[in-house]
Parts: sequence; C-alpha cells; structure tokens
Amino acid sequence: GLHVSSEAIEAFLSSVHDHDGDYPLSEAKALRIDRPETRVVIEEDGKVVALGVAVPHPQDGSSDHWSIEVAVEPSMRFPTFEMAVVEAALDLVPRGTRHSVWSNRTTLDHALERLGYARARRLLYLTVEPPIPPSDVSRPLRGDEFPSLIAANADAFSGHREAASLDLEELTRLSEQPWFDLDGIRVVDADGGVAGFCWTKVHPNGDGEVYRIGVTEAARGRGLGKALLLDGYAYLFSRTDVKRGTLWVDGGNSVALDLYRSVGMSVTRYSSEFEPQT
Repeated sequence: GLHVSSEAIEAFLSSVHDHDGDYPLSEAKALRIDRPETRVVIEEDGKVVALGVAVPHPQDGSSDHWSIEVAVEPSMRFPTFEMAVVEAALDLVPRGTRHSVWSNRTTLDHALERLGYARARRLLYLTVEPPIPPSDVSRPLRGDEFPSLIAANADAFSGHREAASLDLEELTRLSEQPWFDLDGIRVVDADGGVAGFCWTKVHPNGDGEVYRIGVTEAARGRGLGKALLLDGYAYLFSRTDVKRGTLWVDGGNSVALDLYRSVGMSVTRYSSEFEPQT
C-alpha cells in the first residue's frame, strides 16, 4: 500500500462515505492517511478495497495507547475479510503496546470478537432538528487562544485518553482543514482563561456537528455545558448550509445523555471501542 496515491485512497473513502452516509474515519485518523507509516491499504484488481489506520495517543506517565480504525468496501464486509484488514492494521502497532480498535458495523464487531477482542465502550450518535434557541453566554475563539483551548480541553477531558491528547500540532493541522471555523468554536471565560468550549463543525452533507464540548473541572456545576450546547447549535443553525445538528457521546455518560435529550436530541447510530481480552 506504500505506492497507492492519496487520490486513490480519498476516492475509496469518498465512495464508502456515499454508501454509508458518514465519513468512515474519525478526524484524528483522516489527518494521518497521508503518512504511509500509519496506514495499510488493501487493493484488489488495482482498486482500493480496504484501509486500516493506526494512530498513537500519548498518555500521561505511560507509553502510547494506539487507536485503530478500518474502512472496508461495502460489498466485502464479511467477518473473514474484516479480520484480515484488522490483522494487517495491527502490524502497524508496536508489539506489546496497548491498543484498541473502533467499529461501527456488526460484521466488524463479529470479526473483532473472533480475534479475541471485547467491547470496552460504545459511543452514541445523536441528532436534533432546528431550531435551537441560543443562551448567548459564549463568544468566538480568537486566533491567538489556541494554548488556552488546549489547556481547557486537557482539563475537561482528563481521563479520556484520545480526547485529552489534543496538542498544538494536532490543533494546528485541524485549523488548516477547509471546515475549520474560529467563529464556530464558542467559548466562555473564567479566571483569565477558557473555562468551557463548544467546538462545531459543518459537514458537506449539511450536518452541523458539536465536534467537541467541554467544561473545566473548576467551572462545572454552573450550567455552562447546556448553555454552550445551545449556543453551538444556535450558531450552526444560523448558517444556511446546516440542516440538522449532530454529536457523538460515550454511551456510559448518563449525565451528558440526559443533557442532550433535554434539548431534543435522539440516538440514531453507534460506534464501539474494542480492546484485547487479557
């Protein structure tokens, strides 16, 4: 797969997106498909039919935790082929390193179970229709506030290995993406820094996503989470290209689920994280 062009990979991912209605890789993985050392590409008759991406996430006081995602041509989604793709992607991960694999389809779930993996957690995908009334407590992030956003993110997501690992390099790469919009990152202030944020993203299909939302530990209990959520969706729905609101949430986070349902959101699909059974 080292010789495969980025255009061929993007064409494959685009065709999977067209079939599924959703981009097959998370943002953290999509940013790294141009790096041959983090990807494995499987071809058949000169056409890309599968892609595996493995990305290390630095952890406090320990070695990296690797996260793997795989995209497979819809007509080839049967467990034996899914197993082969996962095993090829696992070869990208250093031996003995902690890792997990993400799945959003039953064929991959079955393949991972056959390989000795078990579901560790499930992320739920929620949607909401406009309109959403704003709370008007937030303002847009400024271009010179990346360090404050990174610090607030690390505080808000301490204990969440992937979400907490956002650093200046990754944020800078995200800021270079066509969808990046400073006005769409709503923040509230406290004690000279960012106390909470609602980071939004508009997808080409008209979905307006709350890409990431967090409140620092010191600022919790003031209702900022709901206020930021309302402001995020109100901003998204103020744009003519946004038709509905979306977000992902950990299925075990009952407090967040209650909050999202309180503004009219409902679950429409899921993604599961699998870890090797010890």
